Amino acid sequence: MDPSSEPIMHVYSKDEYLLISHKGVLSVCGNKSDLTSLERWEEEYNSYCKLIQIPFFANFKLLKPFYIWRHKVTKKKIHLAQEHLRNNLFFTDPSLGPALLDIKKLCIEIDTTGLFRLDKKRTYTLKEFQDFHFEQLQEVHNDLDNFHGLVKELAISACRNAFLQLKPCEEENYERRRDSLTKRLQGSKLKKTPDSSQMQNWDIQANGATGPAANEDKNNTAVEAVQGQPIFITELKLSEDMLHYAPSEEKFQRAIEELTEQFKETVLSVHALMSDQDLDEFINLTEENKDEKGQPCLEALLYSDSHLQQAMSEIKTAIHFAFDTASVYAHTFEHFRTFYKENKNLDVQALQQKEHGFLFFEKALALYHNQHNEALTIPQKRSLGLLLVEQTELKQKLVQSPLNCLEVINGLLTRLAKHKVDAVLKETNDAEINLRVSPSTTAELANYLIFLEQIQERIHRLTEEEEAISQLFNLIGNYSVPTPPEDASLFASLKPAISLLEVNILDASLAVKDITKKFNSSLKKDMNDLKQKIMELDHKSQDKQILDINADPAKVRLLLGEIQISVDELCAQAATYMSYQKRFNVEVKFESLKMLTTKVQLKQLLWDSLEEWDTLQEKWRKSLLSKLDLEMLAAQVTKYSKYANQMEKGLPCNNLVPSFKKKVELMKCRLPVITDLRNPCIKPEHWETLGYMVGQNLEVEKLTIAELEELDLFSYGPEIQEISGQASGEASVETLIKKVEDIWKTTEFTVLSHGDSKEVFILGGTDEIQMALDDSIINVGTVASSRYVTRIKSRVDELLRQLHLFNQTLDEWLTCQRNWLYLESIFFDPDIKRQLPAESKMFLKVDKSWKMIMSRVKIMRNALREQRLSLVNLLETFKSNNALLDEIHKCLEAYLDSKRVIFPRFYFLSNDELLKILAQTRNPQAVQPHLRKCFDSITRLEFALLPEKSRDATEGDVDPQQDTIYSKDILKMVSPEGEKVSLTKGLKAQGNVEDWLCKVEEAMFVSLQHLSKAAIADYQVKSREEWVVAGHPSQVVLTISQMMWCRDMDACLEGDHDHCVALQQFEQTNVNVSQRSHIRTCARDQIYILSFE
Repeated sequence: MDPSSEPIMHVYSKDEYLLISHKGVLSVCGNKSDLTSLERWEEEYNSYCKLIQIPFFANFKLLKPFYIWRHKVTKKKIHLAQEHLRNNLFFTDPSLGPALLDIKKLCIEIDTTGLFRLDKKRTYTLKEFQDFHFEQLQEVHNDLDNFHGLVKELAISACRNAFLQLKPCEEENYERRRDSLTKRLQGSKLKKTPDSSQMQNWDIQANGATGPAANEDKNNTAVEAVQGQPIFITELKLSEDMLHYAPSEEKFQRAIEELTEQFKETVLSVHALMSDQDLDEFINLTEENKDEKGQPCLEALLYSDSHLQQAMSEIKTAIHFAFDTASVYAHTFEHFRTFYKENKNLDVQALQQKEHGFLFFEKALALYHNQHNEALTIPQKRSLGLLLVEQTELKQKLVQSPLNCLEVINGLLTRLAKHKVDAVLKETNDAEINLRVSPSTTAELANYLIFLEQIQERIHRLTEEEEAISQLFNLIGNYSVPTPPEDASLFASLKPAISLLEVNILDASLAVKDITKKFNSSLKKDMNDLKQKIMELDHKSQDKQILDINADPAKVRLLLGEIQISVDELCAQAATYMSYQKRFNVEVKFESLKMLTTKVQLKQLLWDSLEEWDTLQEKWRKSLLSKLDLEMLAAQVTKYSKYANQMEKGLPCNNLVPSFKKKVELMKCRLPVITDLRNPCIKPEHWETLGYMVGQNLEVEKLTIAELEELDLFSYGPEIQEISGQASGEASVETLIKKVEDIWKTTEFTVLSHGDSKEVFILGGTDEIQMALDDSIINVGTVASSRYVTRIKSRVDELLRQLHLFNQTLDEWLTCQRNWLYLESIFFDPDIKRQLPAESKMFLKVDKSWKMIMSRVKIMRNALREQRLSLVNLLETFKSNNALLDEIHKCLEAYLDSKRVIFPRFYFLSNDELLKILAQTRNPQAVQPHLRKCFDSITRLEFALLPEKSRDATEGDVDPQQDTIYSKDILKMVSPEGEKVSLTKGLKAQGNVEDWLCKVEEAMFVSLQHLSKAAIADYQVKSREEWVVAGHPSQVVLTISQMMWCRDMDACLEGDHDHCVALQQFEQTNVNVSQRSHIRTCARDQIYILSFE
């Protein structure tokens, strides 16, 4: 401040002002003054300004009176509330207060009584747990009843004392105070009692106040209960299919739920005093108060108590977790269950029926002993946290299961070992006996030599079997299999017996040469005796009466029987000698015995055939012709004819064989006649012909072979054969015609609905009908040319005529359907009807006729039977319709050609594609799919979008694929690569499609011409790199590039300058590699930008 300046004074009030000079600042407040240096005052003023900016100090003058006012109001409200509580709170009453303290004391005492009690040193079964807590709940229920009675007495006594303390003398004052006390009781009990939601909030706040420490203590207690001694006992049960616990988790959960419900019922058994009738005189509830809601409901509190619900949920979770652990533990017994099931299903009978070796018993004994040892290691009880798993019964089953199997295996093993020992000992003893025999006859000598050869081979196998038996007895000893002592003694004698046998075999082998010589001499003697017997028997078989036709058959059969017995004996003896030939290398021949055997068999066959033939012939003669079995007759005749030929060749000349052969040949000649007469195709008229031929009426049902012989009918064999053949031919012809007729009785047209219409029909597939028709025409034509068709010729001609007619009709029918289907979709469109009115009328006529015919065919579908009467009319109708459809086709072709003449590019499209376009002339978008065929490298035209305000205008068209509404203004043409080229303005797709497409074609030429001129002009002012990526159409860039190249090349080659130098410069300018690389880089950049645009 300038010392020469005058002091500045700031007056705040009458007694408070501030004087500022260059010496300092004088502050006057009443009688007090204070002088501060100017620097000090400026510092304090700056601090003051900063403090004033703080909201608290800035608003201090306003907040201070507000705080004083709020303090006074709050203090006054507290005072009023205290007065109100003193006047209205019932527990401040001297009569009710002590009673409330007593009730509080009873509540504390009853609070120590728990519903749930658990002995931590005891483990319960589920039944014990339920019974124990049922008794506990009974005690708690009694305690609650006593508690309710005491509280009721205290409440009644306190209320009565409170009313008795009122002075009866002052009636008005008494009535007033009693009403006041009653209102206090009513207000306190009915109106001021908190509801369940408030109590729930208090509980949450109390729990929050206790903090996580209390919850942690609870959790620790629960953890200790789980980690300590188990509470429940459950038993692990074993069955073939599964391992399960009894009681199961479901039963435990259900028991806990039932116990919880019993806890709730016990708590809810204490009724509220407000509902007690003994307190009505003190409460005097009005109807309004009785209906008042919001009172605390103990049942609602129980069901809404989150801690109770959480505790119940934790109990269920603990049980579930315990049983999950138990399930994991039970899974460790899965291999026990597997072998228990396999052992249980062991088929003992199948094992006993099969033969088993050493490896089987070794594996089985090791397996079952291992199973038994594993089962013994199972503990009887296992603690799993909350559960104590009882496994006694499980262990007993698993221990006993392999023992049962071992009992079976041990029995099989001991029996097998004994059986093998017995078999080897028996074979050894038998061999000893056979080796000690002294043979004398040829048979005994041969058997001795054969046995000696066999036992020499067998002794090695006996040694191997002895080793196998030793292995079995080693198993018996290793696994302590119980074995009778006699079996062990037999096994001990086995090896010495085999050793003794080997010594005897060696001794017998030394005497083989002597025995062989003795055998050869004995065999030679026996063969000579056999040949002598053969000669004697051959002489006996040449008895003349055997082949004499006049001999007594009984005597001959007796003689042949004796001879046959002797022959059989000699053959058996010769067969025995023949068996020695290969074994002992001796020559044995009995050719005379073979010849004798053949002759005797033929003679026996001759007499047997004679007897059998006479019997059969007599049977055939008496049999009716209609019941004669021709197959058996022919087989018998063939068999005996073969026998006759064999006997004629093998027997000497005699008079018996020719007689037998004559009888057989006679029946063989009659067999064809009998076969012809039994022809099932012969009809009564044919039998009349036969009767007329023999001169007698023939009763077919009564004819026998004997009657045929009497009528001499077998002499008419050729005539009978002719008649039988005629009958067979006629029958085959009739059968074929009947088959054709039956086919067409069931053959029906397949009629299908056309499109979505249910009233317009077309024929389905007719391949099967056409195939059946062709086959029928061929078959009937073949029958018509047969010589057996005379009887049914008219019927065959009529059927053939109908089939030919139906064939022609079906051809016309299918042609009509094919043309109708093609034209129906065309003339269905109104645009085509409008453009071809005459053809539309012709098609409408054909369409009406077609629908009428197909409606009738829908009802009567049979291909030939129902259409038989109208085939001629149908054929004419279809011919007429086809003629009209052909004319329509020609007109349609002419119409399409007229369109192609106007727009020649339509020649690139097929008729169907062009018709699709012409059928949608009002929709320019219909041309889009076909543009690629009309114009090379143009895939579509881009139309302008119709503005929102004009969407309802009639000139807009909807794209059926994108539902976008386009106008008829054509803007651009688009290539398959997506390049767009704008067309001239004012181009619209309206009018005939061929007209506006011609305009589009002209617009293409004009647009490309303008673009080419612009590109040429741009080429003159820009570098080639900039010009290529300047946005000109690609085809224009290629075309102009080629044009410029030709221009520059002409300039290089023409003129008076040096052509070589000009060409080199041209090459450097246009064919430079770096320049091309730069152009490609620019092109890639442009493509990258366009892809994001």
